[in-house]
Order: sequence, then structure tokens, then C-alpha cells
Amino acid sequence: MPGQRPVRHTRSCVKAARIDLAVPKGQDATIGLAFGDTSKLRSPVSYRVLIFVNGWNMGQFIAHVGPQRVFPNPRVS
Repeated sequence: MPGQRPVRHTRSCVKAARIDLAVPKGQDATIGLAFGDTSKLRSPVSYRVLIFVNGWNMGQFIAHVGPQRVFPNPRVS
């Protein structure tokens, strides 16, 4: 039909990791996730990342939209 966009075939995947940060007990440290080249606002490719830490949705990164590339994570006890 005229005016309709073609259906894109996309691929979804889930990646999980358990990371030992080894931050000394009692030290106040801010940890963040960085995606791609942090000196550039946008990526030439389009992809999206949903960020969950301990079950909490911390944000989403949309590569070709920008501008946020670094996501700080709160202290988790």
C-alpha cells in the first residue's frame, strides 16, 4: 500500500553478565556503562540497548539518536 513502511526483519538478543567490580569496602565509587565511541554523539549504525541493573531499568541507549553514551549506576548494597 502507498505510504506504508516496509517491515524490517530485526534480531533481538539478551546478554547478561555477572561482574566482580572489586571496589574496596567502604570506598564510594561511581561505576558507569559506556557504549561505543564516547567522543561522538551518534553512531553510524542503528541499534538499541535496554539497561537493567539488579532488575531495575536504568535507561536505554539508542545508537543513532544519541547523545547519552555513558550511564552511571547507583550504589548497590
